[in-house]
Amino acid sequence: MPSIFDIVNDPSALAAFVSETSTVAKGGAFLDLSGIDQMKAVASIKARVIGQNQIVDQIATLIFRRATLRRPNKPTAVAMFVGATGSGKTELAKVLAETLAGGKLIRIDCNEMTESSSTQRLIGSPPGYLGSDQGGWLCRQISEKRSGVILLDEIEKAHPDVLKIIMGLLDEGRLTEQSTGQTFSATGFVILLTSNAEHELIAEIVRAVADPSDRAAQVKDALRKVFKPEQLARIDEIFAFRDLDRAAVVEIVGKFLMGFANEVGVDLAQVDTGLLIDLTLRQEKLAKYGVREVVRQVEKAVVDGMLDARAAGHKSVRIVTDGGLVRVLPLLPDTAAVRSSGVHVQVGGAT
Repeated sequence: MPSIFDIVNDPSALAAFVSETSTVAKGGAFLDLSGIDQMKAVASIKARVIGQNQIVDQIATLIFRRATLRRPNKPTAVAMFVGATGSGKTELAKVLAETLAGGKLIRIDCNEMTESSSTQRLIGSPPGYLGSDQGGWLCRQISEKRSGVILLDEIEKAHPDVLKIIMGLLDEGRLTEQSTGQTFSATGFVILLTSNAEHELIAEIVRAVADPSDRAAQVKDALRKVFKPEQLARIDEIFAFRDLDRAAVVEIVGKFLMGFANEVGVDLAQVDTGLLIDLTLRQEKLAKYGVREVVRQVEKAVVDGMLDARAAGHKSVRIVTDGGLVRVLPLLPDTAAVRSSGVHVQVGGAT
């Protein structure tokens, strides 16, 4: 075995020694979007994420530009989605992963990262501790997928120790596993953070401030109440989601009505516009809960009736409203065979 002096005096031996002992980052693939048509991808995303067209255009432009640059030792892009609750922040992250990264999504619910020990899920336990041989879940996911989207949902809920690790990931695109010392590269990942912090204030800023530069500055000022300046500085761009307008809510309700019909196995041939109007008004009454509450009310109002229709042998149905009562009826004139769903919808109230 050569001595240290032999190694130092022999350039080739020194290079081999350094190669063997240095920590090489695993992963390191770049996000390849060369085979994806940006305009078609954006159109596909807009068809699934309703009411946020401007943000879809902007985030797609950022990702495609950064994927072309292929910056070493940096994630492909880092963005934060903030603003109105239930406006599509998490949904957009999922759709971006499906459309641009072949469905490769690593999702971390920061509601589950509220303890200091949560860091072990990301980077593993220290050497010698229980579970250290299993490594860090996030490290292994990065190594396995090599590129894609990392979603840090409700980042404001994460423990400060978790945030420290995440900030290093955003800054250098690298994550070091505690148990092995192995470094994992996230250069092939778009890292998306969502936050409901100050969402009411931010939604009001989006509604009231027309100038984009002024709006962006006010949104960042609002976020400084929760996040440190050095944390915000590591984010390439912050996208503030606006409240969904009536047209968007109607479109979403229609989308979910069709989705429920497909799940049940019936064809939805007709929908009473009164139902859409009623549920739109409900959304406005329950604005602080976002569109999720509307979707829950839609499910309660129609799914039982659809199941009854299918059980009675009807393949096509129509949805009507009558004095606040939502009924699912067969498309045929004879409706006696199908009982109504029996769900009473009161605007702004409980069903």
